[in-house]
Amino acid sequence: MQNTLASELEQRRRIGLFGGTFDPIHIGHLVMAAEAREALDLDEIRMEVAGDPWQKSNNRQVTSAEVRFAMVEAAIGNRSWLTASRIEIDRGGPTYTIDTVQHFLEVGCDVTVLVGVDAANGLATWHRISELVKLCRFAVLSRPGAVLGQLPAGCDFSVVDSTLMNVASADLRAKVARGTSIDFVVPDPVIQIIRRESLYGGLTHD
Repeated sequence: MQNTLASELEQRRRIGLFGGTFDPIHIGHLVMAAEAREALDLDEIRMEVAGDPWQKSNNRQVTSAEVRFAMVEAAIGNRSWLTASRIEIDRGGPTYTIDTVQHFLEVGCDVTVLVGVDAANGLATWHRISELVKLCRFAVLSRPGAVLGQLPAGCDFSVVDSTLMNVASADLRAKVARGTSIDFVVPDPVIQIIRRESLYGGLTHD
Protein backbone atom coordinates (compact mmCIF):
# COMPACT_ATOMS: atom_id res chain seq x y z
CA MET A 1 0.00 0.00 0.00
CA GLN A 2 2.79 2.41 0.91
CA ASN A 3 4.63 1.61 -2.33
CA THR A 4 1.48 2.29 -4.34
CA LEU A 5 0.98 5.62 -2.62
CA ALA A 6 4.61 6.58 -3.21
CA SER A 7 4.25 5.70 -6.90
CA GLU A 8 1.12 7.85 -7.21
CA LEU A 9 2.87 10.79 -5.58
CA GLU A 10 5.84 10.43 -7.92
CA GLN A 11 3.52 10.58 -10.91
CA ARG A 12 1.83 13.79 -9.83
CA ARG A 13 2.63 16.78 -12.00
CA ARG A 14 4.64 19.23 -9.91
CA ILE A 15 3.49 22.74 -10.73
CA GLY A 16 4.37 26.15 -9.44
CA LEU A 17 1.61 28.75 -9.34
CA PHE A 18 3.13 32.19 -9.88
CA GLY A 19 0.22 34.57 -9.49
CA GLY A 20 0.31 38.29 -10.03
CA THR A 21 -1.14 41.37 -11.62
CA PHE A 22 1.74 41.50 -14.12
CA ASP A 23 1.11 45.16 -14.92
CA PRO A 24 3.45 44.88 -16.76
CA ILE A 25 5.31 41.57 -16.67
CA HIS A 26 9.09 42.13 -16.71
CA ILE A 27 12.39 40.29 -16.83
CA GLY A 28 12.38 39.84 -13.06
CA HIS A 29 9.21 37.74 -13.19
CA LEU A 30 10.66 35.55 -15.94
CA VAL A 31 14.04 34.99 -14.32
CA MET A 32 12.46 34.20 -10.95
CA ALA A 33 10.19 31.67 -12.64
CA ALA A 34 13.19 30.00 -14.28
CA GLU A 35 15.16 29.92 -11.03
CA ALA A 36 12.21 28.53 -9.10
CA ARG A 37 11.65 25.78 -11.64
CA GLU A 38 15.26 24.64 -11.36
CA ALA A 39 15.57 25.02 -7.58
CA LEU A 40 12.31 23.22 -6.82
CA ASP A 41 12.45 20.64 -9.64
CA LEU A 42 9.05 21.67 -10.99
CA ASP A 43 7.50 20.27 -14.16
CA GLU A 44 5.70 23.47 -15.03
CA ILE A 45 5.21 27.01 -13.84
CA ARG A 46 1.90 28.69 -14.51
CA MET A 47 1.77 32.48 -14.56
CA GLU A 48 -1.67 32.99 -13.04
CA VAL A 49 -2.91 36.36 -14.27
CA ALA A 50 -5.22 37.87 -11.67
CA GLY A 51 -8.63 38.74 -13.07
CA ASP A 52 -9.56 41.14 -10.28
CA PRO A 53 -6.56 41.69 -7.98
CA TRP A 54 -8.75 42.94 -5.14
CA GLN A 55 -5.88 44.13 -2.96
CA LYS A 56 -4.69 46.45 -5.73
CA SER A 57 -7.75 47.41 -7.75
CA ASN A 58 -9.15 49.41 -4.84
CA ASN A 59 -5.99 51.52 -4.66
CA ARG A 60 -5.07 52.22 -8.28
CA GLN A 61 -6.26 51.79 -11.84
CA VAL A 62 -5.31 48.31 -13.02
CA THR A 63 -4.88 47.51 -16.70
CA SER A 64 -7.62 45.26 -18.07
CA ALA A 65 -7.16 41.56 -17.43
CA GLU A 66 -7.22 40.73 -21.14
CA VAL A 67 -4.38 43.13 -21.92
CA ARG A 68 -2.31 41.91 -18.96
CA PHE A 69 -2.87 38.33 -20.08
CA ALA A 70 -1.75 39.26 -23.61
CA MET A 71 1.43 40.77 -22.17
CA VAL A 72 2.20 37.60 -20.20
CA GLU A 73 1.58 35.42 -23.27
CA ALA A 74 3.85 37.63 -25.34
CA ALA A 75 6.61 37.54 -22.74
CA ILE A 76 6.54 33.74 -22.39
CA GLY A 77 6.69 32.94 -26.08
CA ASN A 78 7.00 29.24 -26.89
CA ARG A 79 8.60 28.01 -23.65
CA SER A 80 7.04 24.60 -22.99
CA TRP A 81 7.53 24.69 -19.21
CA LEU A 82 6.00 28.15 -18.72
CA THR A 83 2.30 28.78 -19.21
CA ALA A 84 0.17 31.91 -19.26
CA SER A 85 -2.96 30.94 -17.36
CA ARG A 86 -6.32 32.71 -17.50
CA ILE A 87 -8.12 30.50 -14.97
CA GLU A 88 -8.49 33.38 -12.54
CA ILE A 89 -9.76 35.69 -15.28
CA ASP A 90 -12.37 33.25 -16.55
CA ARG A 91 -13.54 32.38 -13.04
CA GLY A 92 -14.75 35.95 -12.54
CA GLY A 93 -15.05 37.91 -9.33
CA PRO A 94 -12.19 38.78 -6.98
CA THR A 95 -9.05 36.68 -7.44
CA TYR A 96 -8.37 34.32 -4.54
CA THR A 97 -5.35 32.02 -4.65
CA ILE A 98 -7.09 29.35 -2.58
CA ASP A 99 -9.63 28.77 -5.38
CA THR A 100 -6.85 28.20 -7.90
CA VAL A 101 -4.91 25.90 -5.57
CA GLN A 102 -8.02 23.81 -4.91
CA HIS A 103 -8.62 23.46 -8.65
CA PHE A 104 -5.17 22.01 -9.29
CA LEU A 105 -5.32 19.75 -6.26
CA GLU A 106 -8.61 18.33 -7.55
CA VAL A 107 -6.98 17.36 -10.85
CA GLY A 108 -4.13 15.63 -9.04
CA CYS A 109 -1.31 18.14 -9.19
CA ASP A 110 1.33 18.75 -6.54
CA VAL A 111 1.15 22.51 -5.91
CA THR A 112 3.72 25.06 -4.81
CA VAL A 113 2.66 28.72 -4.66
CA LEU A 114 5.45 31.08 -5.72
CA VAL A 115 5.50 34.52 -4.11
CA GLY A 116 7.91 37.41 -3.97
CA VAL A 117 9.15 38.70 -0.64
CA ASP A 118 6.67 41.59 -0.55
CA ALA A 119 3.76 39.24 -1.20
CA ALA A 120 5.09 36.77 1.37
CA ASN A 121 5.22 39.50 3.99
CA GLY A 122 1.56 40.22 3.27
CA LEU A 123 0.33 36.61 3.37
CA ALA A 124 -1.55 37.22 6.61
CA THR A 125 -3.98 39.43 4.66
CA TRP A 126 -4.75 36.80 2.01
CA HIS A 127 -8.24 35.36 1.72
CA ARG A 128 -8.69 32.25 3.91
CA ILE A 129 -4.96 32.07 4.53
CA SER A 130 -5.32 29.73 7.52
CA GLU A 131 -6.90 27.17 5.17
CA LEU A 132 -4.55 27.85 2.27
CA VAL A 133 -1.37 27.08 4.23
CA LYS A 134 -2.76 23.61 4.95
CA LEU A 135 -3.29 22.85 1.25
CA CYS A 136 0.04 23.65 -0.38
CA ARG A 137 3.65 24.67 0.00
CA PHE A 138 5.01 28.15 -0.63
CA ALA A 139 8.28 29.20 -2.23
CA VAL A 140 9.46 32.73 -1.48
CA LEU A 141 11.35 34.21 -4.43
CA SER A 142 13.87 36.42 -2.69
CA ARG A 143 16.00 39.24 -4.07
CA PRO A 144 19.16 40.97 -2.84
CA GLY A 145 18.48 43.17 0.18
CA ALA A 146 14.93 41.90 0.75
CA VAL A 147 13.91 41.11 4.31
CA LEU A 148 11.48 38.24 4.89
CA GLY A 149 9.23 38.72 7.91
CA GLN A 150 7.20 36.27 9.96
CA LEU A 151 4.94 34.07 7.83
CA PRO A 152 1.55 32.79 9.00
CA ALA A 153 1.53 29.89 11.44
CA GLY A 154 1.68 26.50 9.77
CA CYS A 155 3.08 27.84 6.50
CA ASP A 156 5.37 25.27 4.84
CA PHE A 157 7.83 27.33 2.78
CA SER A 158 11.26 27.40 1.22
CA VAL A 159 13.30 30.35 -0.04
CA VAL A 160 14.64 30.57 -3.59
CA ASP A 161 17.45 33.12 -3.75
CA SER A 162 17.84 35.26 -6.84
CA THR A 163 20.78 37.34 -7.99
CA LEU A 164 18.53 39.48 -10.16
CA MET A 165 18.48 43.28 -9.81
CA ASN A 166 15.55 44.83 -8.04
CA VAL A 167 12.78 45.47 -10.59
CA ALA A 168 9.19 46.50 -9.80
CA SER A 169 6.21 46.93 -12.10
CA ALA A 170 5.27 50.18 -10.34
CA ASP A 171 8.65 51.69 -11.22
CA LEU A 172 8.25 50.57 -14.83
CA ARG A 173 4.81 52.17 -15.09
CA ALA A 174 6.32 55.40 -13.78
CA LYS A 175 9.15 55.19 -16.32
CA VAL A 176 6.67 54.81 -19.16
CA ALA A 177 4.68 57.79 -17.87
CA ARG A 178 7.88 59.90 -17.89
CA GLY A 179 8.84 58.68 -21.35
CA THR A 180 11.90 56.85 -20.01
CA SER A 181 13.12 53.72 -21.78
CA ILE A 182 12.23 50.31 -20.38
CA ASP A 183 14.24 48.46 -23.03
CA PHE A 184 15.76 45.15 -21.91
CA VAL A 185 13.89 45.25 -18.58
CA VAL A 186 10.60 44.48 -20.32
CA PRO A 187 10.55 41.97 -23.23
CA ASP A 188 10.18 43.62 -26.64
CA PRO A 189 6.81 41.96 -27.44
CA VAL A 190 5.43 43.40 -24.19
CA ILE A 191 6.74 46.87 -25.01
CA GLN A 192 4.92 46.63 -28.33
CA ILE A 193 1.65 45.95 -26.51
CA ILE A 194 2.28 48.85 -24.11
CA ARG A 195 2.73 51.15 -27.10
CA ARG A 196 -0.23 49.76 -29.02
CA GLU A 197 -2.58 50.10 -26.05
CA SER A 198 -1.09 53.45 -24.92
CA LEU A 199 -0.65 52.07 -21.40
CA TYR A 200 0.61 53.91 -18.32
CA GLY A 201 0.18 57.43 -19.63
CA GLY A 202 3.17 57.67 -21.92
CA LEU A 203 5.20 56.21 -24.74
CA THR A 204 8.49 54.34 -24.45
CA HIS A 205 11.52 55.40 -26.45
CA ASP A 206 12.53 53.46 -29.55
